[in-house]
Amino acid sequence: MVTVKNQTSKEIDIKKITALFNLVVHEKRVKKKVNLYLVDNEAIKELNRKFFKKNKPTNVISFPEEGDKKTLGEIIVSVDYCEKEQEETGLDREELIVFYFIHGLLHLLGYEHIHGGKEEKIMRKEELRLFRKCFPDIELEDE
Repeated sequence: MVTVKNQTSKEIDIKKITALFNLVVHEKRVKKKVNLYLVDNEAIKELNRKFFKKNKPTNVISFPEEGDKKTLGEIIVSVDYCEKEQEETGLDREELIVFYFIHGLLHLLGYEHIHGGKEEKIMRKEELRLFRKCFPDIELEDE
């Protein structure tokens, strides 16, 4: 189950994207709760600075839950960042939010891409597979 909290002033079709998030967690057989926070660039920049020593906004950050056995973790997506990437990617804001949710969820499930190589290719392949489950008519590149 995914709980979505929109902490921005932007109107987002929470019902629509939550259904897609739940499709993804069902596909990955996630039995634990996932919390998703939709934030602005300032909020994600602060988290990025505090936890990763990077003083800039980013698209998504995920934090595994360590104390609650019923919760897998938290995913934070910057809506501002998604809006900035719309023209570049050809995806709309909600599609990008779903993409970054998938990315963050895969991190919570142990996937990594930081060091590149085989792990990055495995993660990218799974991102694309899950995204296509949500949006079968959209073709993303494998890069």
